[in-house]
Amino acid sequence: MRDFWPQVQALAGETLATTVQRRLFTILSVDAEELWLEPHRTRKKRWLRRRDFEVLLQSGVDLKRLTRADIAEQMPNARFNTAYVYTILAHLGIIDD
Repeated sequence: MRDFWPQVQALAGETLATTVQRRLFTILSVDAEELWLEPHRTRKKRWLRRRDFEVLLQSGVDLKRLTRADIAEQMPNARFNTAYVYTILAHLGIIDD
């Protein structure tokens, strides 16, 4: 997963739809340590930490069977943002949707 964060950084400005409810969100910016996104429905900006993604990806969880519960467990700082984490990982082909 060495090239993971540069792939995330390339998503800046992209609009994605969550995998289950198809709710749109835009990845506003991605710097060296954080990703900022904005759900279209609420317009409430949210952030996700690079380190939290790294912990998840190195946790030993079977990424091909990853669930939102796994994300919440491995990324406690993102427990209210699991749909966005899941969607980003699926969009990058890291997990199967």
